[in-house]
Amino acid sequence: EVEFGYALPIPIDIIHRIPHAAIAPLGLVFQDTIDEFGVVKEKARATHDQSFAFSSGLSVNDRVIQDQLIPCQYGHCLLCMLHCIAAARRQFPNIRILIGKFDWRTAYRRAHLAGSSAAECITILGDIALVALRLTFSGAPCPSLWCTFSELCTDLANDILACDDWDPREIHSA
Repeated sequence: EVEFGYALPIPIDIIHRIPHAAIAPLGLVFQDTIDEFGVVKEKARATHDQSFAFSSGLSVNDRVIQDQLIPCQYGHCLLCMLHCIAAARRQFPNIRILIGKFDWRTAYRRAHLAGSSAAECITILGDIALVALRLTFSGAPCPSLWCTFSELCTDLANDILACDDWDPREIHSA
């Protein structure tokens, strides 16, 4: 987490100086993945238990005001893809539908938290406190924040593809 810039290490004895600081226990979830040869392998993913309530009785997730979150339009990739396929088939009944699925896992890790949110996403590992700088995998508002970002990127890509003035053979980043 620290090596890749996903967390900021700080001494434990200064946590009390961070306004609204909250500690979330760190855990591991074991999942299956595949390597480049298609071999199934187990991997561990660090999680922040933001549903854990300390002495206050309220967890970080309990304090999230759900009504202020932007609702997820799709929430799950499969539902999004089915929606896109149905819409494309309705608009173009006799044309092949080509769809690509991309793993945005690394992009998710690049979506950074606001400072006030990062203060509530602190974990302790040994004698070091780690302040999460990216969306956590168990934070209640994170799916909504990520959904807003990913839908914006997807809609922009689709609009560019549909633009008559766009020529995919031209490189615009040069």
